[in-house]
Amino acid sequence: MFLCYGLLLAVHGCSCASRDWPTHRYNSQRTANQPHRSSLADPSKVPSLHELWKWHAGAVGDPDLGATGPGFSASPIVYKGRIYVGHLNGRMYAIDAAGTMIWKYPPAGSAPLVSTLCCNYSSPGIASTATIASVKVRWFWFLKKSVKVVIFGAPDSSGSGHVWAVNASTGALVWRSPVLASATNNEQIGYDSPVVYDRRVYIGISNDGDNPIIAGKVYALDLQTGALLSGFTTFVASAIRGGGLWSSPAVTPDGDVIVTTGNGCRPHNPWPPNGCNSEPSPNHALSMIKLDGVTGAMIWKFQPVPWDLDEDPDWAAVPTIQEASCGTMALAPMKDGYTHAVSTGPSSPSGSPAALGLSLRRWTFPPASVPFTSGLHSDWRYIRGAASWKDAVFAVTGGWDVTADPYEGYNLLHALNTCAPDSMRVRWWLRLPGWGDPTLGAPSVTRGIVYVGTATDTLYAIADTTVSPPTGHHCEVPSITDPTLCTANRVTPIPAVLARVALSGSIRTTPALARGRVYVTTDAGYLHALAP
Repeated sequence: MFLCYGLLLAVHGCSCASRDWPTHRYNSQRTANQPHRSSLADPSKVPSLHELWKWHAGAVGDPDLGATGPGFSASPIVYKGRIYVGHLNGRMYAIDAAGTMIWKYPPAGSAPLVSTLCCNYSSPGIASTATIASVKVRWFWFLKKSVKVVIFGAPDSSGSGHVWAVNASTGALVWRSPVLASATNNEQIGYDSPVVYDRRVYIGISNDGDNPIIAGKVYALDLQTGALLSGFTTFVASAIRGGGLWSSPAVTPDGDVIVTTGNGCRPHNPWPPNGCNSEPSPNHALSMIKLDGVTGAMIWKFQPVPWDLDEDPDWAAVPTIQEASCGTMALAPMKDGYTHAVSTGPSSPSGSPAALGLSLRRWTFPPASVPFTSGLHSDWRYIRGAASWKDAVFAVTGGWDVTADPYEGYNLLHALNTCAPDSMRVRWWLRLPGWGDPTLGAPSVTRGIVYVGTATDTLYAIADTTVSPPTGHHCEVPSITDPTLCTANRVTPIPAVLARVALSGSIRTTPALARGRVYVTTDAGYLHALAP
């Protein structure tokens, strides 16, 4: 097991089924699924979930809040008992298992990594969730040794975005990439979190507040040096502007890269520099895209919302690569409340990428014909990545009522059956208290127990109905409140809430599940540690 762990961490950038949480959403496939047994996966122990400690940057003399927004947009990662998390105040922190800071980067006395851009939760400091990987550094004479590094995206003092690698033990800078996101061009890394695979680091580029929109990009860097890889052709989403990466890349089991892109260039875009009177060519906005992990060539593109219906339904959710019993697929919610699943398909281009992507679609929820030919596809704020476990997907998505009321799903957590027909897609759903856009953060799961935070400052633990008995039943259509009237649809179980813990601040981020503990960050600038 140790050999497997060491080799995969060195080559692919994450562990083989790690008990830690070494990258954004656990692994390069972004499943947010901790497979190992622990007290967090024991339904008899989870009801005792409680806070162990909480930490905030004010404890070490740093501002609690970013210049223009909440304390944390980044989620924590965990490696060998240490928690690493970036703050919107422009510092990356290493915290030990007792809640004490070990180091911060940049160190005290140095300027933080804070952007001159503003007005978006991705803009001020570090909104990018980090990842752990191994690189070689000079040790003695001509000899080198392997060290672990924390890799993340952040602005420099001018506001231009780089990828940074710092020593996981000491916090010392190991390398900094060239400028990837030019502040002069209104580019930023923002929420995009790097993913490491086969000695490559992949990162995407978006913009600050669509003012103006820019063309999204995907870069590949050399893990050892941070330099751009010459053999990888940088992906550019539009000939003019549009298709920013507001999410993060995921990697398929065979090493290809899946990304989701944002809104495009339309005549009614709010700022004059954004306007396009005709569809740009190429236009890869509002798409789920598979790229060759070595060359950057586009293999397929799935674009469910066409240019003339683009009312800003960004694909802002991180794609999840699910290895289900019925095949491997990439899936993610869109801002318009629809969730799409696409088979990952071939590893080389074959004909039209758009035609291939459409042919690979597995399902859409709620069921719909795509590409859409009508309907309002707007920014309804369904922006959280989904978690996967076995053949189940846990997602904050619009649900059956999305066309009648797009806000209906804001406080709903859906469990979907990946391999079922459309008529059996809903596994269960649960409405949680509160209101927001959306109310829920991004879910994570361990052996069928889902952890999710809310805008009402609460962390919930919810058991899949195969793990704990349901507490009742209701119609799969939430607006049908009387199950006896659910004649055209199915009655589905109501999952048990095993624990609810009040925390300090609303939760938009992904809980990290590591070695029997939950680590989660909040808008109020707190990092919380919990355990049963």
